[in-house]
Amino acid sequence: MEQLAAARNYLLHTARPLEAARYHYHFAGGDAGEVMAALAPSRTDSGGYGHALEPDLRTPAPSALATSVALQIAEEVAAPASHPAVAGAIDYLLATFDSSTARWRIIPPEAETAPHAFWWAADGLDERFGHFWMNPRAELLGCLWRYAEPERVPWLHATTEALLAELAEVHEPLAGNDLLCAMRLATTPQVPAVLRDPLLARVRADMLRSVETDPARWGDYVLRPLEVAPAPDSSFADIFPDAIPANLDYLVEMQGDDGAWAPVWSWAPLDAAAWAQAEREWKGVLTLAALRELAAWGRIER
Repeated sequence: MEQLAAARNYLLHTARPLEAARYHYHFAGGDAGEVMAALAPSRTDSGGYGHALEPDLRTPAPSALATSVALQIAEEVAAPASHPAVAGAIDYLLATFDSSTARWRIIPPEAETAPHAFWWAADGLDERFGHFWMNPRAELLGCLWRYAEPERVPWLHATTEALLAELAEVHEPLAGNDLLCAMRLATTPQVPAVLRDPLLARVRADMLRSVETDPARWGDYVLRPLEVAPAPDSSFADIFPDAIPANLDYLVEMQGDDGAWAPVWSWAPLDAAAWAQAEREWKGVLTLAALRELAAWGRIER
């Protein structure tokens, strides 16, 4: 109970108002409107999201990356497609889709002039992210399947089909954020079964090869079982019957003295002051995620 109280205190008094609102929604009878209101300061005039919604990217400019985070939060609280924040984000995605490559650029050029993590540097960005073939494309296609009116995206089925054809030619397993993006597309119920089922099979197979099940490595930047199966009803919970209980034990052990869970990465050498703010924000994001996972798997009561 002391650990739970410390986590709650961090979320309500140190984390961003957005994570405090999300905590209220999941654990204290809060409503979706509170969460969407807390998300609003990250919205830009374009309908897309920026303003460090993704803490490692401090630019106020909108990005596909931050907009994907916003739409994940909208889905989390069951915000409808008609909500202005959701509709605006979809407008932004449609306006920034590059039809010549059938992809979105993950972050804008303006990101270079604001504090950001090493991996968001403009030099070599395309190569580091595989020219955005899976991240963020798969996730954003899932957002369009979930929220966009079909007549606005007549190319959606063909573009998703083309992505699957590309994936079929890739024999190395998907890993990291590429795998997470594919997972979110594969679990979007609006995607037709003829597209969803083969992707789901591929994602399951790749998880067996890419998700780290060795507790000794969970302190590194790896994909852990709870990240792909945060609740018992997750589509992939059955893949890791032994690793998930161990991951829950690890999660409890890794809570910090301040009540929060901390990121395993850092870009403090690049900009110590900006990282200090980003780390505080990440702690809120990760602490909320930890509490939701612990509650979903019955380790704590809501």
